[in-house]
Amino acid sequence: MIETSGVAAVALERALLVHGEQVHTAQGSHAKTLKSWKKWMTGARAGRPELTAAQGRESLDKTVSYLNSRYGGRGKLPWWGRLS
Repeated sequence: MIETSGVAAVALERALLVHGEQVHTAQGSHAKTLKSWKKWMTGARAGRPELTAAQGRESLDKTVSYLNSRYGGRGKLPWWGRLS
């Protein structure tokens, strides 16, 4: 777990590359912590994923595309617009 702040931390969290969480420090201020998804899964006692990362991404792509089409939405996922 890394205690951090700034643009880079926000970018990593928004891109879903890490799990971000707000915490209270011993000094009483707020801080952001970042942890890998693997560490988060261990702490959350999450079981083994049923899908691979690629399968999960494909499922999210299809779901958001369907919802946009069905309801005239313009929802986007963080990786849309980037080269794969």
